[in-house]
Amino acid sequence: MDKLTLQSIILSRDIQTFNDEIADFSRDCAFLSDEFCELVESKTQQPDNTTAGLAIFSQWVKSRTHKLSQDMRKIKSKSINILSQCTDQNKN
Repeated sequence: MDKLTLQSIILSRDIQTFNDEIADFSRDCAFLSDEFCELVESKTQQPDNTTAGLAIFSQWVKSRTHKLSQDMRKIKSKSINILSQCTDQNKN
């Protein structure tokens, strides 16, 4: 195995690991956001500014982590294409 192929394998593995970590984090953020919103909505009284702010912030975190997950999937896809091109060129 040549150096470029080895580096490609390592890079692919690192990207996949990071992608998995972002996906896990995104799921956790979505869960917490949903729970915070449910907590605010389940109160019998009007939510105070703190709980309303927490609900808004948790929704932002949820949407931001979802966007990061989408971006990571795009990066992963691009890296697979680039790495396969490098590997194919190296074989020739």
